[in-house]
Amino acid sequence: DVAFAGEFIAKTDVTYKVQWLTKDADGNDKTLKDEETRADGTTGQSASATAEDKVFPGNTYDAASSTDSVIVKGDGSSVIKLYFTVNRHNVTYEITGDVIPEGVTAPTGETNVAYGTEVTVKEDLSAAGYTFTGWTTNDATVVDGKFEMPNGDVAFAGEFIAKTDEIGRAHV
Repeated sequence: DVAFAGEFIAKTDVTYKVQWLTKDADGNDKTLKDEETRADGTTGQSASATAEDKVFPGNTYDAASSTDSVIVKGDGSSVIKLYFTVNRHNVTYEITGDVIPEGVTAPTGETNVAYGTEVTVKEDLSAAGYTFTGWTTNDATVVDGKFEMPNGDVAFAGEFIAKTDEIGRAHV
């Protein structure tokens, strides 16, 4: 009789994929932002990736939705998926200055605006006997009354100035 003995040795150069995906503003649709094939997996062993490998402005790593490690399959079909959720911020409006005409209030802002969303600035206010200076902000670049939501809150301020006649008397 002849007996043969052998053993299996796990491959150490198995490929697996790492995918970085972003979720839409509602957290539903996923968009593949980047993909990388790595060839350093060992069959039957764990492989991992970290969120810090890639940066997506205006998005935050979503650990709860992500699979940051897998057991490597010898056929190269293993996939690590790292999800990022778009950040949301607020837009506010405030009347500043020493004069606020009676009955005039700042418009209601917007809450939970997704990064990258186009936002239209609220209409200027008006009051008899006053000039409104318009809505201004240092938090975003406004072009033609619109701006793209940055990765942070946007605060607008505007003020009223009493109209005066030629000799400086207020008309209110």
